[in-house]
Amino acid sequence: MTGTVFAVEAEFSKYRQLVNESNWKVSQPLLWGKHIEGPLELQLRYLTLAEDQEEERVDQSLEEPTPETTAIERYNSGPGDCAIALHLTNTLLLSAKARHELSSVLEPVGQLFSIDVEGEEFFVFNCTRVLNACVSEKCIVDYGPSSLGGQRPGQIPKLVVHESLVRDEFLFKLHWPTPPTTIKTVDYSKIPPQTEIYATQKFVDLVVEKQLTGFVFHPAGAIE
Repeated sequence: MTGTVFAVEAEFSKYRQLVNESNWKVSQPLLWGKHIEGPLELQLRYLTLAEDQEEERVDQSLEEPTPETTAIERYNSGPGDCAIALHLTNTLLLSAKARHELSSVLEPVGQLFSIDVEGEEFFVFNCTRVLNACVSEKCIVDYGPSSLGGQRPGQIPKLVVHESLVRDEFLFKLHWPTPPTTIKTVDYSKIPPQTEIYATQKFVDLVVEKQLTGFVFHPAGAIE
């Protein structure tokens, strides 16, 4: 199995959007690939039509690219099966249909938290499957200063993962590649994994097969 590893996101412009109104400390644990104890006290609501229209006016004033759909069309379409929630990044917010269709591959690699949004049930997926699968010598990582001293990884312009370590995977997070000896870095045991949720073609094909909406798969690296 060679090919592409994808970063998974929610479609931003086609479906009705939600807003995360929780304190950032509530949602931050979802980024680090660790098991979360107890309920997840996220406070989500739908973006109103007036709020979306205002966002649309701001984008137009900034000459942002025109989205494929208007605020009214997004409002009327409802959320996607992978829904977008503003201020909730690198986290999958799933419809009841998506939870049902994908539970067999989601539950072994993470947690699903039921969230009520204005009487409608959604599920927040916390991915706890973290792999040490990067081909370090082939990856390119941008490093920046760390508050702990030394340098820490920030962006990864070139990602390559070991085929043997992801061939049976659907969704996962990744530990950072081992830094070259020229990088004076902090103790990697203190650095959380990459925040992105990655997918293999197997997961992409499953989403297509189940006709689930709202998922976006960006090519993020190579499988070798």
